[in-house]
Amino acid sequence: MKADVQNKLAQLTVDATKFSVQNVVNKSWNIFGRVALFAILALLIYLVLAFVIQTLVGFLFPVDDTELIILSQSSNPDIDEMMEAIQNIATSPNYMISSLLSMVVVALVSPILYGIIYLAYKADHNQTISFSDVFYAYQDGRFGKSVMLALISSLIISIGMALCILPGVIIAIGLTLAIPFLLFAEASPIEAMKASFRIVFKNFGGFILIFLVFVLLVLLGALMCGVGLLATIPLIYIIVYVLYKEVIGFELRPDSVDIGTINRNPYQ
Repeated sequence: MKADVQNKLAQLTVDATKFSVQNVVNKSWNIFGRVALFAILALLIYLVLAFVIQTLVGFLFPVDDTELIILSQSSNPDIDEMMEAIQNIATSPNYMISSLLSMVVVALVSPILYGIIYLAYKADHNQTISFSDVFYAYQDGRFGKSVMLALISSLIISIGMALCILPGVIIAIGLTLAIPFLLFAEASPIEAMKASFRIVFKNFGGFILIFLVFVLLVLLGALMCGVGLLATIPLIYIIVYVLYKEVIGFELRPDSVDIGTINRNPYQ
Protein backbone atom coordinates (compact mmCIF):
# COMPACT_ATOMS: atom_id res chain seq x y z
CA MET A 1 0.00 0.00 0.00
CA LYS A 2 1.16 3.53 -0.74
CA ALA A 3 3.07 5.15 2.12
CA ASP A 4 0.92 8.30 2.14
CA VAL A 5 -2.27 6.24 2.49
CA GLN A 6 -0.72 4.16 5.28
CA ASN A 7 0.17 7.39 7.10
CA LYS A 8 -3.34 8.70 6.59
CA LEU A 9 -4.80 5.51 8.03
CA ALA A 10 -2.44 5.62 11.02
CA GLN A 11 -3.49 9.17 11.84
CA LEU A 12 -7.16 8.75 11.02
CA THR A 13 -9.53 9.95 13.74
CA VAL A 14 -13.18 9.12 14.23
CA ASP A 15 -14.16 12.68 13.25
CA ALA A 16 -12.22 12.34 9.97
CA THR A 17 -14.39 9.38 8.95
CA LYS A 18 -17.64 11.31 9.33
CA PHE A 19 -19.51 12.48 6.26
CA SER A 20 -22.88 13.84 5.18
CA VAL A 21 -24.89 11.15 3.40
CA GLN A 22 -26.81 13.81 1.51
CA ASN A 23 -23.64 15.50 0.27
CA VAL A 24 -22.12 12.16 -0.74
CA VAL A 25 -25.22 11.22 -2.75
CA ASN A 26 -25.42 14.68 -4.37
CA LYS A 27 -21.76 14.59 -5.42
CA SER A 28 -22.18 11.06 -6.71
CA TRP A 29 -25.20 12.03 -8.77
CA ASN A 30 -23.30 14.91 -10.35
CA ILE A 31 -20.45 12.58 -11.30
CA PHE A 32 -22.89 9.98 -12.62
CA GLY A 33 -24.24 12.54 -15.07
CA ARG A 34 -20.76 12.83 -16.56
CA VAL A 35 -20.00 9.11 -16.85
CA ALA A 36 -23.48 7.67 -17.34
CA LEU A 37 -22.90 6.32 -20.85
CA PHE A 38 -19.71 4.41 -20.03
CA ALA A 39 -20.93 3.33 -16.58
CA ILE A 40 -24.13 1.82 -17.95
CA LEU A 41 -22.15 0.21 -20.77
CA ALA A 42 -19.81 -1.34 -18.19
CA LEU A 43 -22.76 -2.83 -16.31
CA LEU A 44 -24.27 -4.22 -19.53
CA ILE A 45 -20.97 -5.84 -20.50
CA TYR A 46 -20.72 -7.35 -17.03
CA LEU A 47 -24.28 -8.73 -17.16
CA VAL A 48 -23.90 -10.18 -20.65
CA LEU A 49 -20.57 -11.86 -19.91
CA ALA A 50 -21.78 -13.23 -16.57
CA PHE A 51 -24.98 -14.59 -18.16
CA VAL A 52 -23.26 -16.19 -21.13
CA ILE A 53 -20.51 -17.84 -19.11
CA GLN A 54 -22.84 -19.03 -16.34
CA THR A 55 -25.24 -20.43 -18.95
CA LEU A 56 -22.31 -22.35 -20.42
CA VAL A 57 -21.40 -23.63 -16.95
CA GLY A 58 -25.00 -24.76 -16.44
CA PHE A 59 -24.93 -26.54 -19.80
CA LEU A 60 -21.68 -28.35 -19.00
CA PHE A 61 -22.73 -29.28 -15.45
CA PRO A 62 -26.54 -29.61 -15.51
CA VAL A 63 -28.39 -29.97 -12.22
CA ASP A 64 -31.48 -32.19 -12.16
CA ASP A 65 -34.15 -30.27 -10.26
CA THR A 66 -37.13 -32.10 -11.79
CA GLU A 67 -38.23 -33.62 -8.47
CA LEU A 68 -38.20 -30.24 -6.72
CA ILE A 69 -40.20 -28.61 -9.53
CA ILE A 70 -42.84 -31.35 -9.41
CA LEU A 71 -43.14 -31.06 -5.63
CA SER A 72 -43.38 -27.26 -5.71
CA GLN A 73 -46.17 -27.41 -8.30
CA SER A 74 -48.19 -29.80 -6.16
CA SER A 75 -51.37 -28.39 -4.61
CA ASN A 76 -50.34 -29.78 -1.22
CA PRO A 77 -46.55 -30.15 -1.24
CA ASP A 78 -44.89 -32.22 1.47
CA ILE A 79 -42.32 -30.00 3.25
CA ASP A 80 -40.13 -32.92 4.25
CA GLU A 81 -40.00 -34.22 0.70
CA MET A 82 -39.15 -30.74 -0.61
CA MET A 83 -36.35 -30.33 1.95
CA GLU A 84 -34.98 -33.74 0.97
CA ALA A 85 -35.12 -32.78 -2.73
CA ILE A 86 -33.26 -29.52 -1.99
CA GLN A 87 -30.65 -31.42 0.00
CA ASN A 88 -30.19 -33.89 -2.85
CA ILE A 89 -29.61 -31.03 -5.29
CA ALA A 90 -27.23 -29.20 -2.93
CA THR A 91 -25.11 -32.30 -2.39
CA SER A 92 -24.95 -33.34 -6.03
CA PRO A 93 -21.47 -33.08 -7.61
CA ASN A 94 -22.72 -31.01 -10.55
CA TYR A 95 -24.36 -28.47 -8.26
CA MET A 96 -21.23 -28.04 -6.17
CA ILE A 97 -19.04 -27.71 -9.26
CA SER A 98 -21.39 -25.25 -10.98
CA SER A 99 -21.72 -23.18 -7.78
CA LEU A 100 -17.95 -22.96 -7.41
CA LEU A 101 -17.47 -22.10 -11.08
CA SER A 102 -20.23 -19.48 -10.89
CA MET A 103 -18.43 -17.79 -8.00
CA VAL A 104 -15.20 -17.80 -10.01
CA VAL A 105 -17.01 -16.44 -13.08
CA VAL A 106 -18.45 -13.55 -11.09
CA ALA A 107 -14.98 -12.82 -9.69
CA LEU A 108 -13.48 -12.81 -13.21
CA VAL A 109 -15.97 -10.29 -14.59
CA SER A 110 -16.40 -8.14 -11.45
CA PRO A 111 -13.36 -5.95 -12.31
CA ILE A 112 -15.50 -4.49 -15.09
CA LEU A 113 -17.69 -2.95 -12.38
CA TYR A 114 -14.56 -1.71 -10.61
CA GLY A 115 -13.97 0.32 -13.76
CA ILE A 116 -16.99 2.45 -12.86
CA ILE A 117 -15.09 3.69 -9.81
CA TYR A 118 -12.15 4.64 -12.02
CA LEU A 119 -14.50 6.43 -14.42
CA ALA A 120 -15.77 8.43 -11.45
CA TYR A 121 -12.20 9.28 -10.45
CA LYS A 122 -11.31 10.56 -13.92
CA ALA A 123 -14.50 12.59 -14.25
CA ASP A 124 -14.00 14.07 -10.79
CA HIS A 125 -10.43 15.05 -11.71
CA ASN A 126 -11.52 16.59 -15.01
CA GLN A 127 -9.75 13.98 -17.12
CA THR A 128 -11.05 12.73 -20.44
CA ILE A 129 -12.72 9.36 -20.09
CA SER A 130 -12.76 6.63 -22.72
CA PHE A 131 -14.14 3.14 -23.26
CA SER A 132 -10.83 1.55 -22.24
CA ASP A 133 -11.26 2.99 -18.73
CA VAL A 134 -14.02 0.43 -18.17
CA PHE A 135 -11.27 -2.22 -18.11
CA TYR A 136 -8.88 -0.29 -15.87
CA ALA A 137 -8.92 -3.02 -13.22
CA TYR A 138 -7.64 -5.52 -15.81
CA GLN A 139 -4.60 -3.43 -16.70
CA ASP A 140 -1.05 -3.07 -15.35
CA GLY A 141 -1.11 -6.03 -12.99
CA ARG A 142 -4.43 -5.16 -11.34
CA PHE A 143 -6.34 -8.10 -12.80
CA GLY A 144 -5.11 -10.76 -10.37
CA LYS A 145 -5.62 -8.55 -7.33
CA SER A 146 -9.08 -7.47 -8.50
CA VAL A 147 -10.22 -11.04 -9.09
CA MET A 148 -8.86 -12.16 -5.71
CA LEU A 149 -10.65 -9.31 -3.94
CA ALA A 150 -13.93 -10.19 -5.67
CA LEU A 151 -13.51 -13.89 -4.92
CA ILE A 152 -12.54 -13.48 -1.26
CA SER A 153 -15.25 -10.86 -0.66
CA SER A 154 -18.02 -12.96 -2.19
CA LEU A 155 -16.84 -16.03 -0.28
CA ILE A 156 -16.78 -14.44 3.17
CA ILE A 157 -20.03 -12.56 2.58
CA SER A 158 -21.69 -15.84 1.49
CA ILE A 159 -20.42 -17.56 4.62
CA GLY A 160 -21.70 -14.66 6.71
CA MET A 161 -25.11 -14.79 5.03
CA ALA A 162 -25.31 -18.51 5.80
CA LEU A 163 -24.83 -17.64 9.47
CA CYS A 164 -28.26 -16.04 9.99
CA ILE A 165 -27.72 -13.26 7.38
CA LEU A 166 -26.67 -10.51 9.84
CA PRO A 167 -22.96 -11.43 9.84
CA GLY A 168 -22.98 -11.29 6.04
CA VAL A 169 -24.54 -7.83 6.08
CA ILE A 170 -21.94 -6.59 8.58
CA ILE A 171 -19.12 -8.00 6.45
CA ALA A 172 -20.59 -6.42 3.31
CA ILE A 173 -20.75 -3.03 5.04
CA GLY A 174 -17.20 -3.48 6.34
CA LEU A 175 -15.91 -4.04 2.80
CA THR A 176 -17.50 -0.87 1.38
CA LEU A 177 -14.18 0.84 0.62
CA ALA A 178 -12.08 -2.20 -0.29
CA ILE A 179 -12.26 -1.65 -4.06
CA PRO A 180 -10.97 1.96 -4.11
CA PHE A 181 -8.17 1.00 -1.72
CA LEU A 182 -7.10 -1.66 -4.21
CA LEU A 183 -7.40 0.65 -7.22
CA PHE A 184 -5.96 3.88 -5.85
CA ALA A 185 -3.75 2.94 -2.89
CA GLU A 186 -2.04 0.00 -4.61
CA ALA A 187 -3.16 -2.22 -1.75
CA SER A 188 -3.26 -5.99 -1.89
CA PRO A 189 -6.70 -7.60 -1.54
CA ILE A 190 -6.12 -8.34 2.15
CA GLU A 191 -4.70 -4.86 2.81
CA ALA A 192 -7.68 -3.30 1.03
CA MET A 193 -10.15 -5.31 3.10
CA LYS A 194 -8.39 -4.54 6.38
CA ALA A 195 -8.20 -0.83 5.57
CA SER A 196 -11.90 -0.75 4.67
CA PHE A 197 -12.92 -2.48 7.90
CA ARG A 198 -10.69 -0.10 9.86
CA ILE A 199 -12.46 2.96 8.48
CA VAL A 200 -15.98 1.57 8.46
CA PHE A 201 -15.91 0.54 12.11
CA LYS A 202 -14.75 4.03 13.13
CA ASN A 203 -18.04 5.34 11.76
CA PHE A 204 -20.26 2.27 11.57
CA GLY A 205 -23.46 4.27 11.97
CA GLY A 206 -22.64 6.41 8.95
CA PHE A 207 -21.83 3.40 6.80
CA ILE A 208 -25.05 1.67 7.88
CA LEU A 209 -26.90 4.69 6.50
CA ILE A 210 -24.94 4.37 3.26
CA PHE A 211 -25.81 0.66 3.11
CA LEU A 212 -29.49 1.57 3.49
CA VAL A 213 -29.07 4.02 0.62
CA PHE A 214 -27.65 1.16 -1.46
CA VAL A 215 -30.65 -1.03 -0.60
CA LEU A 216 -33.03 1.80 -1.46
CA LEU A 217 -31.33 2.37 -4.81
CA VAL A 218 -31.57 -1.32 -5.68
CA LEU A 219 -35.25 -1.37 -4.73
CA LEU A 220 -35.96 1.77 -6.77
CA GLY A 221 -34.16 0.29 -9.75
CA ALA A 222 -36.06 -2.97 -9.42
CA LEU A 223 -39.41 -1.16 -9.17
CA MET A 224 -38.74 0.52 -12.51
CA CYS A 225 -39.19 -2.85 -14.25
CA GLY A 226 -35.57 -3.66 -13.47
CA VAL A 227 -34.35 -1.18 -16.09
CA GLY A 228 -33.66 1.36 -13.38
CA LEU A 229 -30.90 -0.90 -12.08
CA LEU A 230 -28.84 0.15 -15.09
CA ALA A 231 -28.58 3.54 -13.42
CA THR A 232 -28.77 2.73 -9.72
CA ILE A 233 -26.07 0.04 -9.64
CA PRO A 234 -23.43 2.27 -11.29
CA LEU A 235 -24.50 5.05 -8.92
CA ILE A 236 -23.71 2.77 -5.98
CA TYR A 237 -20.15 2.29 -7.24
CA ILE A 238 -19.77 6.04 -7.71
CA ILE A 239 -20.95 6.60 -4.13
CA VAL A 240 -18.17 4.22 -3.02
CA TYR A 241 -15.67 6.40 -4.90
CA VAL A 242 -16.98 9.59 -3.27
CA LEU A 243 -16.83 8.01 0.18
CA TYR A 244 -13.19 7.05 -0.37
CA LYS A 245 -12.40 10.59 -1.50
CA GLU A 246 -14.21 12.08 1.50
CA VAL A 247 -12.31 9.95 4.02
CA ILE A 248 -8.90 9.28 2.41
CA GLY A 249 -8.70 11.79 -0.42
CA PHE A 250 -6.14 12.04 -3.20
CA GLU A 251 -2.82 13.81 -3.39
CA LEU A 252 -2.86 16.45 -6.10
CA ARG A 253 -0.44 15.51 -8.85
CA PRO A 254 0.66 17.64 -11.83
CA ASP A 255 -1.00 15.20 -14.21
CA SER A 256 -4.25 14.93 -12.25
CA VAL A 257 -5.95 17.47 -14.53
CA ASP A 258 -6.22 17.07 -18.27
CA ILE A 259 -5.27 20.64 -19.21
CA GLY A 260 -7.80 22.38 -21.39
CA THR A 261 -10.19 19.46 -21.28
CA ILE A 262 -13.20 19.29 -19.02
CA ASN A 263 -14.67 15.81 -19.13
CA ARG A 264 -18.26 15.57 -20.16
CA ASN A 265 -20.36 12.77 -21.53
CA PRO A 266 -20.15 13.34 -25.31
CA TYR A 267 -23.70 12.10 -25.71
CA GLN A 268 -25.27 14.56 -23.30
